[in-house]
Amino acid sequence: MKLFDKAEGPGSPTKPSEDRLGSSGNLFWVIDGASDFSDESTLPGKSNVHWLVDYVQEKLQSYGKEGTCDGSESLFKRLHHDARREIEKYDTSIMKNHPCCSIGVAITLEKEIELSRVGDATLVAYLNDESFVEMCTPFFDQREENAVRESLFNHYSRDEIMERIFERRLEYIKGVHTESVFSGHPQAKLKVHSKKIPLDRVSAVLACTDGFSRAVNDYGIYSGWNDLSKSLQSDGLDQVVQNIRRHEIHLAEQKDRPKKFKKSDDVAVILMK
Repeated sequence: MKLFDKAEGPGSPTKPSEDRLGSSGNLFWVIDGASDFSDESTLPGKSNVHWLVDYVQEKLQSYGKEGTCDGSESLFKRLHHDARREIEKYDTSIMKNHPCCSIGVAITLEKEIELSRVGDATLVAYLNDESFVEMCTPFFDQREENAVRESLFNHYSRDEIMERIFERRLEYIKGVHTESVFSGHPQAKLKVHSKKIPLDRVSAVLACTDGFSRAVNDYGIYSGWNDLSKSLQSDGLDQVVQNIRRHEIHLAEQKDRPKKFKKSDDVAVILMK
């Protein structure tokens, strides 16, 4: 499979995107940085989360060029090992909150393609424009929606909201639930979800961060991933992103009670055929 289309962009015009995408060798990926909201910069970079997503981006590029990746289990094990060793080079004793991200990866093997994710990345496999594998989770969205309702009901201050956000993230880093995130943290426990599909059963694969999947899962701009796929026959991924931004402007004008803390999120999406 080859990269066919891609789109990316920040959720805010005043802040650079914390999402990444790319392809190298037999690897295709999207990375969704978890905003730390405080731009903490214990690690070198615009912020700790920018450092982490840039590091993951660099390592996936390198692994792909080597051409030795034979599956998601070894890939994520190696990535965690390398990130942890790199972070240990810096003084993290004053780090308030460890950076983390979600990652979605497609690995093309000799006769199969393996779709894998850590966190809330989404991967969709198509055969003749019909989706038959959708790798995603409602876990993180449901927890965030519950947290938003709780914060509104209890009139939490911004500091109280941030404290609870980072408490949940540490749970995700340590893998205390069925889902986790990627971090390079010394106590990290990764929950990698993967599925292998015969290559002759796949005509296209879409991988995206949750800023893009909102078009289907939250906003209902498209009734499902099949509906979105049909729209791509005339519109590219950039057009879908524009539709998302227009919808978010409309939502802001309606002033409805929010379901998420971020009204507009960064986007990274790739389409392979």
